[in-house]
Amino acid sequence: MEKLCVIGAVNMDIILEVDASPLQGETTVANSTHKALGGKGSNAAIATKRLGLDTHFYGCVGNDENGNELRENLENEGIDISSMTIFDEVSTGTAYIILEKDGNNRIIAAPGGNQAITETEIRENCAPLIEEADLVFMNLEISQEAAKAVLEVCKEKDKKIVVDAGPAKGWSAEDFKDIYMISPNEQELSDLMHYEIKTRDEVIEAGKKLLDLGIEHVIVKLGEKGSIYIGQDDIYDQKKYDVNVKDTTAAGDIYMAGLCKGLLEEQTIPESMDLASKVAAISVTRLGASPSAPTLADLDNFDSFLK
Repeated sequence: MEKLCVIGAVNMDIILEVDASPLQGETTVANSTHKALGGKGSNAAIATKRLGLDTHFYGCVGNDENGNELRENLENEGIDISSMTIFDEVSTGTAYIILEKDGNNRIIAAPGGNQAITETEIRENCAPLIEEADLVFMNLEISQEAAKAVLEVCKEKDKKIVVDAGPAKGWSAEDFKDIYMISPNEQELSDLMHYEIKTRDEVIEAGKKLLDLGIEHVIVKLGEKGSIYIGQDDIYDQKKYDVNVKDTTAAGDIYMAGLCKGLLEEQTIPESMDLASKVAAISVTRLGASPSAPTLADLDNFDSFLK
C-alpha cells in the first residue's frame, strides 16, 4: 500500500453551537458545547486513514490532558503517530469554534505546540517519515521554521509534496518554488501573491504565476464555487456537490484528504478533484472537524448524501 506522510497541526477543538455569532459587546448563550479532535493536520490524517490510506502523522502536542487524549484518538483511528513530538513546557493547541446555525463558523486558535516545532524536530523526528513516504502532505498551521524545513527535506530527498496553503499570512509564493502541488483558497492565494484576488480570471492569472515558479500543479479551493485546477496545459473547473450543510469547519482539510487519495491511487487530476469534492460534501453534512471525516462506505453511498 502507498504510504502518505501528513504533517500539520493537531488541536483540541472546543465547539460552541449558536444561532448567530455575538455582535460587539453582546453576550450569546450557546445551544450546546462539546470538544473534538481537530487541527488541519490531524483532520486530514484521520480523513485519509478512513479513506483507506496508510497514513503516518507528524505533529506536536504538550504533555498534558488534551495532548494525551488527542494522541489516543489518533491511535484509535489506526494512524501511525510514533514520530510525534511531545513537549513538556508547551501546552497542546486549542481551537475555539463558534458554529452558527447556517453551518458557517468563526475560529480562534491558541496554537500551543503547533508553533513550537523547529527545524531540529523536523530533521530529527519527521525526516525519516518523509524519506519512507510515497507522498507528503503538509498544511501551514505549524511554525514557519518547521514548514520551511519540511520543504527543504522534501527537496533533498526528491519527494513529492502537496501543500495546503493555509494559513498563508507571512508566506510568499516564492517560498514554494518547484514543489509538486499547492492548494490555497481564494484568500490564501491573495496572501501568497500580496494582492487582492476576486474573479475567476484573477485566480487563473495568479495560478499561472505560481506555475512560473516551477510548481507543477495548482488547485484553488473556491468554497461555494467548487475548485479550479490550473496546469501547464489545461484549466479544469470542479463543481461543488449540493448537500444539506451543517458544519463547514473541516471541509477544506477533508477535500485535501480526498485529493491525496486520488493522487496516490494514480487517478487523473480531474478524477482526484471529483473525489475530493465528494468527501468534502459528505463532511459538511456532519458536525465537528475530524468526526465529520467520511469512510469508504460513506463514499460508496455518496448519492444518499445529495439533496
